[in-house]
Amino acid sequence: MSGVALAAPPEPEVLRAESVPDVHAPHLVLWNTATFAALRPGLLESRLVVDHHDEPTGRFVGSLVGAVDDGVWTSGASAPFGGIDLSRAHEPVDGVMALLDGAIDAARSEGIRRIEIRNKPPHFSTSEPHVQFALFQAGFTVVASDLNFVLDLDGFDSSVDWRMSLRKETRRALRALDGDGLNVRLLDRTDESGWTEAYDVLRSNRVDKGRPMHLDLEYVRSIRDAFAGLVRMIAVEIDGKTVAAALVYRIARGRDLVQYWGDGGHDLQRSPMPALVEAVVAHSLETGARSIDIGISTDHGEPNLGLIRFKRSVGCGAEVRLVLALDLEAES
Repeated sequence: MSGVALAAPPEPEVLRAESVPDVHAPHLVLWNTATFAALRPGLLESRLVVDHHDEPTGRFVGSLVGAVDDGVWTSGASAPFGGIDLSRAHEPVDGVMALLDGAIDAARSEGIRRIEIRNKPPHFSTSEPHVQFALFQAGFTVVASDLNFVLDLDGFDSSVDWRMSLRKETRRALRALDGDGLNVRLLDRTDESGWTEAYDVLRSNRVDKGRPMHLDLEYVRSIRDAFAGLVRMIAVEIDGKTVAAALVYRIARGRDLVQYWGDGGHDLQRSPMPALVEAVVAHSLETGARSIDIGISTDHGEPNLGLIRFKRSVGCGAEVRLVLALDLEAES
């Protein structure tokens, strides 16, 4: 498994460092695109997009995208997060503040009474501190916070580099798995039986641990096909049977996110999860990702200590992901 390389499936959509969810709006994170909204009943019809251009130059700065429901405009509706989308990673703070002021004015003109923004995690871009500052200066307050974990791939040329950066206990576990006969596959988008088997492993893993499986198989297939090449399933197999899987999204240029991963349905002496993590790291590096968002390890603010320990063991760093809100009624 050391330095594992995943062969890309024969798809017309080749994943590269510059790949984005929407080529017509390349600044949008996957969950803010019209394509994503179209997958959820009523979400596309309720979608509100406010774009902003710099007044002196006419340069496009970015957008605030969300869905309006009962007077509440939510950025990141039916998604882990949304947030302000900027056209460049290093947007000056005055441009971010002007964008947000325009969005608030537009919300008032639409009769919206509340704006909720599920912010991007801090690693997403160097402009995220500017976004957070602009939100606080505009009067937004924190209504929820979660502990998020990210694998920073900067400085790694291959999964071998990642492996060597880990604690000796994790490196030892990976070396032990090298001789266990595990096979790693990036599933072809047309391999329906493979996707079904991998999904069943993911669902069982969550259900067995008391966590809900929010996305059904039909939806997973739909988002896979809607974002062909960007939504991938990586499977770890032994003797032709899937024992671990990861559903991975390319959510923006150079940004991967693990929607689900887990193992199950086996009696192996050692968990195959470290091998799965290595396979995800290898694939992300090979396709130009600079980070892998592993997601939150909190449930309504309560930390899952077991998840946190595992994510730390595979090299993840911690950060806080915020949900902020602004009530407009009091200011009108």
